[in-house]
Amino acid sequence: MTKISDLTGSHYPYAYRAVPQLCEMGDIERYCGKTRASFAKIAKRFDDAAHTEWLVRSYLALKYILGATVLASSAEHAKKENLRIVIPYSNYYAMLSCSRAFILTRPDLVWAGLWDIHGATTKRLRRSNHARWSSPTRMTLSLKSTTECG
Repeated sequence: MTKISDLTGSHYPYAYRAVPQLCEMGDIERYCGKTRASFAKIAKRFDDAAHTEWLVRSYLALKYILGATVLASSAEHAKKENLRIVIPYSNYYAMLSCSRAFILTRPDLVWAGLWDIHGATTKRLRRSNHARWSSPTRMTLSLKSTTECG
C-alpha cells in the first residue's frame, strides 16, 4: 500500500490520520502530481523576485498555522473550563487561519499581496457550508466537496 509521504516526496515521517479518511489514495496521488507540476513551472523561472515572494508566502503561512494552533488550544481549554462562548470564535478563526495558510502555499495562486488573501478566504468561508469541526483541536474541511480531491 502506498503511503501519502511517498506521494508527496517528503522524507518527514508524518502519520496522516484525517486525509486518508477524507480522500481516496487515487485522488491524493492526482492532487500531489498536479501540485508538483505547478511548482515545477514556478521553479523553471525562479529568480530573486520569486524567491522573495515564496519566502514571504511561507513565512505568512507559518504565522497563520501558529495562530491557528494557539486558537485551537484556547478552544480546547475553553471546553474543559466550560467557557462555551469562546469556543465558536476560536474554532472559526482557527479554521480561517488554516485556510489562509493553505491558500498562501498554493502554487496556482497569483500573488496579489496579503490583503487579497484575507478577502479571498473570508468570502470563501462565508459561502462554504462544508466546514465541519469534529473537535476544537481537529478541524477539517470536507475535501470531498471541493475540487481538491478529484
